[in-house]
Amino acid sequence: MTDVNTPQKKQDRWVIPSLFVSIYAAYPTGVAMTVLLLEIGHHFNAPISLTGQLRTASSLVSLATALLMSILSLKYRHRSLLLIGLLSIGISAVGCGLSTSFPMMIPLYALTGLGISMVTPMAFTLVAEHLPLDRRTSGIGWLNAGGGLSHIIGAALIGTVASLWGWRAAFLGYSLPLVVLGLMACIRGLPQEDEREASSQGEVMNGFRAIFSNKSAVACLLANILVSVSWQGVYFFVISFIKERYSVATGFAALIYSIMSAGYTVGSMVSGKYVNRLGRKPATIFGVIALSLCTIVAMNPPSYLICIVVSVLGPFVGAFRAVGGNSLMLEQVPEYRGAVMSMNQAANWLGTAIGTGFGSVFLVAYGWGVFGLTLGVLGFISAGIFQLLVIDPTASH
Repeated sequence: MTDVNTPQKKQDRWVIPSLFVSIYAAYPTGVAMTVLLLEIGHHFNAPISLTGQLRTASSLVSLATALLMSILSLKYRHRSLLLIGLLSIGISAVGCGLSTSFPMMIPLYALTGLGISMVTPMAFTLVAEHLPLDRRTSGIGWLNAGGGLSHIIGAALIGTVASLWGWRAAFLGYSLPLVVLGLMACIRGLPQEDEREASSQGEVMNGFRAIFSNKSAVACLLANILVSVSWQGVYFFVISFIKERYSVATGFAALIYSIMSAGYTVGSMVSGKYVNRLGRKPATIFGVIALSLCTIVAMNPPSYLICIVVSVLGPFVGAFRAVGGNSLMLEQVPEYRGAVMSMNQAANWLGTAIGTGFGSVFLVAYGWGVFGLTLGVLGFISAGIFQLLVIDPTASH
């Protein structure tokens, strides 16, 4: 039996703290762009219709990178890919902070999307590689919480930094140091011994055959696309609904969003503890159904108070779906986890693009009530797929 105090075991203790820092460091550049989009547009005399394309470019690059990562993760080491992802985000932060024109910012900011699609799936994969089964859901919960905290803390600090030293300082003085910290933490805290060697072309094809021949894995990906579409209701659209329906001030709406982000962070930590007890599949289904109900009620509320309550509750229960779903996805094809989680990241990006892109058109055509109901129904369909077609390979453990 291996001694619990061996150097390898001691290093494994730093896996979750290192990955937590890497996830936290992956998002500030994107948060800075969201918070400071108007200031950047004014500086370069670019209208909001043009500056908004920064997010579009980043999202497209994120989707393409997530698909590419399903191949790269079979050929290259997961730790190395995560470090390259962080480095890409660091280059993006420097480039955005030093850009001399708006066209220059577009490809440089797109590197953030590339980096996030490398860091996120590799971080989840490394959790499974270095932690035993009974500790993985807790680790995933902490990683999800890291992303939530990055948005909560980042939005406040970035606004303060920008008001004192200008928008460029938010990228160079806040985002960049965090990326450096993330790189240092992962280089120091992630073990190298267990990393996979580069696979041959034949092994890559075997990996894809193994994944796509697994009906449960394919169903899990489909269900995650649908629930990612549904998730956009309480994540992306509900603040606009509250502002339009109840004429609340922008400052108060921002406060509601901060509370929602805090709810997701707390939900991630809580679900990380309870998913093992509930089971990966039941916890995921619970999160999807509860999130879908919140989406429907939030956009068809009987009162203002109930609208606020379910809007805040949605991200909290949605965290159960995120932690349970990622944990479930990790175990579908264990020998090809990197590729599976990269495909899962692509599924999430595709669902987000459908939810925000086609959702906006659907909203204009049918209004908030039908829109919210439709997103909720898609969530229920996702729950049905999880229930009927997805298998938890660890259920007998």
